[in-house]
Amino acid sequence: MSDAVHSLTDVMNNVVIWLVMRVARKPAEIGLPFDNSKFEAVTASVFAGLLLVYSPSLNI
Repeated sequence: MSDAVHSLTDVMNNVVIWLVMRVARKPAEIGLPFDNSKFEAVTASVFAGLLLVYSPSLNI
């Protein structure tokens, strides 16, 4: 069962990364001072934050 949960979380993680990369590849919109590549940094920060929040529950 734990392998199934691990595989499911890997699939969800890959889907989120795939969606973020699709958004990040889009060109910048007219009138905005930044481009869409910021989504990569924001997503990496969110994943790091989730690891920090959930890692204590793993009792490592």
